[in-house]
Amino acid sequence: MQTQLLTYHVKAKSQWKLSALSNYEYKRPPTCFQANMECVNDEVCNKQLSLYLQVCQINGSSCDINRCRAALNAFYTNMPFQVAQMLTFCDCTQSDDNCHQARRFLHGHPCATRMVPTPSCVHVMQLCRESKICWSRYEAFTSKCLKHFSQDCLEENSCLKTWNSIDPICSESADCRAAYVDLWGSILRVKCTCEAAPQAEQLVCQGFHRILHGKICLRQISGGDADLYSSQIELPGKILPVTGEQSLFYDDTIITILFVSCIILILGIILLALLKTR
Repeated sequence: MQTQLLTYHVKAKSQWKLSALSNYEYKRPPTCFQANMECVNDEVCNKQLSLYLQVCQINGSSCDINRCRAALNAFYTNMPFQVAQMLTFCDCTQSDDNCHQARRFLHGHPCATRMVPTPSCVHVMQLCRESKICWSRYEAFTSKCLKHFSQDCLEENSCLKTWNSIDPICSESADCRAAYVDLWGSILRVKCTCEAAPQAEQLVCQGFHRILHGKICLRQISGGDADLYSSQIELPGKILPVTGEQSLFYDDTIITILFVSCIILILGIILLALLKTR
């Protein structure tokens, strides 16, 4: 089994060498719509994305969670690091539904990232502690990304309570980003909440939530805010985001062109018929 898995990873990595995205240079987060289009339009990325989504398909009311999480992790760890950053750190404006749909594809199929009912973040961390692989990823992430907090502090509940009064300072280093990408497929990427946590665990739970899902830290790690307005196409009359929508002026222009073309074609046919009758 281990040999087959190793062979798969080697094959996937070799395929990425043929991808046009292998020369991609990550500078700042794109929109998830942009990132998804980049992947879908690339033969290698599209194939790898399809394989991961296929493994995560829900049959009836269930899915193979472990296989799905492994496929999600493989999807990100086998691709070039620059591409992994582009897909991982993409973002959306709140009102862009198409972008959010793209992000759901890229940032974890529900089979891999959701549990019913939604667990508390404390419970997620307890499950992670029980897995040697998961806990090693957590330690790598916290040690490389979270500044001014010792590893001992990040493993002590009493220390974590202080997170609610201090804005985290997180690293922008490549090592930190790599550690963040490596969290894909682990239970640490599962959506968690503190709403159902007991009162005694609230501060600790919120500390874990800020570590795993906090926007402030993620923004620092990714290198800044996403370029949410760069995915625009120029149409006659307006500049609109690439969401499949078009301006009314654009629609009217197309209709006018088609109408005039039809009139010219009809007149041409009539003229040709008149010439033949002479």
